[in-house]
Amino acid sequence: MDTVEQAQRLFDGLKQGGEVQQPLQPIYFSPTYGIVTDKFGVTFYVFTKRPA
Repeated sequence: MDTVEQAQRLFDGLKQGGEVQQPLQPIYFSPTYGIVTDKFGVTFYVFTKRPA
């Protein structure tokens, strides 16, 4: 993802009917990082790239 807003929209959509494994938050390699399992059991790692 390019922006925090894009990551938040994606994360919010995936968590509908799913389960948040790690909420979106800053981490050493990314301004936004989170893990969510969607309603079908597929796990996604959502993050934004570090600004150049």
